Amino acid sequence: MRWGQVLSKEGGRGIGLWQVKRMVVNLGSDITAANVEAGGARFVVRLLL
Repeated sequence: MRWGQVLSKEGGRGIGLWQVKRMVVNLGSDITAANVEAGGARFVVRLLL
């Protein structure tokens, strides 16, 4: 396994979110994540226009 690659509990690789965060930060924008009580997660991306 290389740096930046993480195995999820479903057996996939968590590299997708890492790539999104890198792209958003490079654009000078922001991404946040929070757990949702009913299950899952919520991701908010704020892009500078």
